[in-house]
Amino acid sequence: VKSFLSQTNVYHDETFDKKILAGYAEHFTVGIIPYDIGLKFNRYSFPTKLFDYQAQNLPVIATDIRELRDYPGVTTGNTAAEWKKLIKRSNTLKKGSLPKYSWNKKILHYLA
Repeated sequence: VKSFLSQTNVYHDETFDKKILAGYAEHFTVGIIPYDIGLKFNRYSFPTKLFDYQAQNLPVIATDIRELRDYPGVTTGNTAAEWKKLIKRSNTLKKGSLPKYSWNKKILHYLA
């Protein structure tokens, strides 16, 4: 973590007001969802952060989380080398649009 936070293009401030957090996203070029998929819970989770990024019209890079595989605008990578390549070419990645999503549709999908 210290190595990551020491990068010149990384800004970390634990004291900021969380109400202004949404405004930060307008400066992003890519949204990232880096889950540890070695944990079973993470492999089958659904990161709602996806909707925040897609509302900002950002391409998304994520680890290979099962629930994100079919969403447009999500590109997956599981190694540091893959992520580095994807981030470098983030301006060429597809952007997703907000899907028509509801928990009822999700439950019906699993019951089918």
